[in-house]
Amino acid sequence: MDHLARRRRLAASGLALVLTFTLAPAFTAPAQAAPARVVPAQALDRESPPPGDPGPEGEPWSSGETEYLTGVRHPTGPDFASADFECHAGNGALACWEKVGDGLYITKTDSQSWAAARAWVYAWDRTKWRYIKLMECGIGSAWLVGQWRKCDTDIWEDNSLNTWGGRGSGLRLRAVGAWGQGGNYAWVRNDDNIPG
Repeated sequence: MDHLARRRRLAASGLALVLTFTLAPAFTAPAQAAPARVVPAQALDRESPPPGDPGPEGEPWSSGETEYLTGVRHPTGPDFASADFECHAGNGALACWEKVGDGLYITKTDSQSWAAARAWVYAWDRTKWRYIKLMECGIGSAWLVGQWRKCDTDIWEDNSLNTWGGRGSGLRLRAVGAWGQGGNYAWVRNDDNIPG
């Protein structure tokens, strides 16, 4: 019996040794994590949006009053070779934004009865994008496919200080027409980089 008890003790100590080296990493205390960094509220206050900011992604579409812009027939439309234009196509219409001069352009790309360029304007308020207004530049049935209308407007540039003390403006540009509107939009920063 003494011999059997001794074998059990050896087996138990051997098992304990094996378990210590195989299971020890799983049961060791976790390494001390760095303490969570508390960011003071004023650190989130930025004069300009952070680099690569995607715009008001999570913001709902605002449905405030629409500013219907007056415009003129433009003989050639936007200069597509220029980097100063951003465009959005949708359901028989093409809408473009001219960064230098703040011009909103619209044309029909098929024979529908009307089309419009809509721009939801936002300004950076030092912490987030703030909705400002909805602008619309439209054309009716008298306008032929390919004829352009340009509506002049004025919004803050990226380099100008706005009412909330921030720098930065942008718009959600969408082309709409009698057949509906494109489901997406183009986020355009109004960054013409011309002082003023």
